[in-house]
Order: sequence, then structure tokens, then C-alpha cells
Amino acid sequence: MIWRAFNTVLRATPSTRTLLIPQRTFTVGSKLSFPRVKPTLSSLGRQSLAHLQEAGYESENTIEKTRFTDFSPKKKHIAYVEDLFPKNPYHLKDTEKLHQLRTADIKEVAFIGRSGVGKTAVIHAVAGRKKMMKTFQGHKKDRKATKLPNFFSIDDKLILVDIPGYGRSSWKDWGPECLAYFTKPKPNLTRVFLILESYEGLKTADRKMVKFLEKHKIEYQVIITKADHYTNIKFRAQKALIEDDLFDNTQTCFPQVLPMALPKKKGIDEVRCSIIRACKIQPADI
Repeated sequence: MIWRAFNTVLRATPSTRTLLIPQRTFTVGSKLSFPRVKPTLSSLGRQSLAHLQEAGYESENTIEKTRFTDFSPKKKHIAYVEDLFPKNPYHLKDTEKLHQLRTADIKEVAFIGRSGVGKTAVIHAVAGRKKMMKTFQGHKKDRKATKLPNFFSIDDKLILVDIPGYGRSSWKDWGPECLAYFTKPKPNLTRVFLILESYEGLKTADRKMVKFLEKHKIEYQVIITKADHYTNIKFRAQKALIEDDLFDNTQTCFPQVLPMALPKKKGIDEVRCSIIRACKIQPADI
């Protein structure tokens, strides 16, 4: 009672109110209640901040991430990409032509994944061509993958980049050109598509690549191939596990995982629509 009366007198006194009463006040009772104003890192110490975070308070610097959702493009978008991608894809072997497209502000999307995950097959399916370039030659044991990025133009409106697979050898043997492609500034690079297999999920090499993309703050999106390996229920459960893992451990991952089943030609249009959304090349009327 004495403390309440003294506190009332202090609040009623204009000269001492601003001097003795702090901005964040606590109410006195059987237990101390939490501040009325949301605390920040600069206003609280480590111990006070830890107690408040346990009680459900978060810092103002906390980034709120979006939950992962499914992607269902509209029919008019599907009709547009089915006309665009198989129209005129070709392999950019000429360095001058590639330089001209880049200086013309043509957007790029890159495909990356472990060795043998099927990046080239995904690119061929997206471009609507079975064979745009022979990546492998000879017997399966004698196959030698290229260590340089390959560029494919889609009607001179966007560029698909095939990055050599990682994980088969050491990180340095992956190729200095591949590292330079991501580390050097690329204003035309809009998104990277990370390809995973449904029954493998995120392996050690994939997690290392995710940390690499997160370190350089590159926006990427995950594609899960071989979606027909499981039944529909088991695949959704596996997809949910991958989404939860990405949500908890990533910041720059685009919150939509795209499933693909190339033998059944499923998921191709969804990937195409994601590409045109990332490059922002879809017409205004759709």
C-alpha cells in the first residue's frame, strides 16, 4: 500500500514524472508483468531479451518468412509458355551473341543440382526439345560432364543456364567458372532452380550448395524430380519434409517447391510459368 501511494504521487508530479519514471514501466503485484511496449535489442539486455523471447516476444529485427504453398498456374499462362518455350531454343556457343543478349538486359535463370540428378533432362523438357546439346558421349562409365556453364536462348527473350553438377568431386574441382558465375555480380540473373530427387531429398552436397546460395543472397527455388517414384500420399509427405527443412534453415529460398515427373510430362508448365514470373516477361494482358 505504501509503495502504491508513493508511485501515485510520483505520477501526479509533473516535474519528477519524466525523470524518475522510465518509458517501459512494470505493474506491481504478486508477480511482475511484462512491458507494455514491445522491447528491442537496443533497449534490453541479453538476459531480459532471453526471458521475453521465451514468453513469446520477438525482436523488431526478426524477418517473417512466408510459408510454402503450391503453385497452380492459370490456363492463359500455360497457353503462353507452351507457345514461347518450344518456339526457338538454341545453344549459345558464340560469346559475342551471349554478350549482346546480356547487354540488352535479357534475364537469366540457372539450373543447378548434384551430378546425375537430371538437370539437362529438365532443361530439355522445359525448352521443348529432346536434344539441344550432347552433354555426355560414349559408355556410361566413360561419361565426362562439362565443367563450364552452358547457355540456351529462348526466342532471345530469356536465357536458360545449365550449371555442371556438383558433389561428384571436391568443391574446387567443381569449376572456377561455376563459382565465378555466382560470386561475380549478375544483374540479369533472376533466379536459380535447385533440382532435387524425391527419394533423396536434401543430401550433404545439396545443403552445402544451399549455404553457398544463402551466403551470396541469391534467390533460388527447389524442383523435385521423379515425383512418380512414390504414390501421391507418400510424395506429399516427402515434399512436406523438404519444405519444413527449407523453411527452418533458409532465408532466400522462394516459398514454392515444384514437383516434376518427366516420363508423365507433369510439372513442366509449372516450371515454365515460374520462369516467366521470375523474369517478368509475361504480357500485361495476362
